[in-house]
Amino acid sequence: MFVKRLISAIVIIAVFLCFILFSHLPWVLSIGVALLSACAVFEALKSTKYFEGRSLMVCGIILSVVMPFLARISIGHMLAAAYVFCLVIFFVNIIFFKTFNFKHVCVVATISTIISFFFSIIVPLREMEHGLYYLFLVFISAWMTDCGAYIVGSLFGRHKLCPLISPKKTVEGAIGGVIFAVIGVFICTLCFRLIDVADYKYYVVLPMAIGASVISQMGDLIASIIKRTFNIKDFGNVIPGHGGVFDRFDSLIFVAPYIFIIFNIISPV
Repeated sequence: MFVKRLISAIVIIAVFLCFILFSHLPWVLSIGVALLSACAVFEALKSTKYFEGRSLMVCGIILSVVMPFLARISIGHMLAAAYVFCLVIFFVNIIFFKTFNFKHVCVVATISTIISFFFSIIVPLREMEHGLYYLFLVFISAWMTDCGAYIVGSLFGRHKLCPLISPKKTVEGAIGGVIFAVIGVFICTLCFRLIDVADYKYYVVLPMAIGASVISQMGDLIASIIKRTFNIKDFGNVIPGHGGVFDRFDSLIFVAPYIFIIFNIISPV
């Protein structure tokens, strides 16, 4: 399992780096985010299993595809899409009440809106000044947290973090995830200080990394709650050793909006 996870991680990182090189080109980032977002929404909605028919799932997938392209225009357009989406699925609920009850609609609305909206924040984040740096911070914060939690938890984990939600997660692993994230962000910032010749402030960036790591782990636990609720192990199996797209990007989905908000309030330069 470890070898599979390692190989998959290397491939994902390689694809990510190649993709980032072209993220400045129009629509490239939106297309990539749309594909990942659609896969994540499909996996998450499919995992719920209990509703009949496909109309609600189709609505959620359409939102996930459209949202990253609207993100290039403005946050307002994204909010408008989320609003129209909610109107549509509640209209479906009214017309097909015997098939889709309020519980069905709430599950689809929550999963589709959160994944598509939060994931699509990556697009306007990239277009901000120093956007490439912010984009790296999102991925490094999330993935270094995962890496640190897995390594430290495997070696030193003794105290369970949330045994009812995710039995394998430990307090030691959570602390290790924070430490790894801070180290990763520090190294990333050091490199960008040399490349950008910009004076990124460590006293702003490093506390941000701690918060990003905590939120990353919360995102992972939220995904675990969904899996526990619907009694599944993974959301998919497209990534060997990691599960589905949502399994791999669940924490990142929550980190991207956090970094977007932080750096719209406080400048790291």
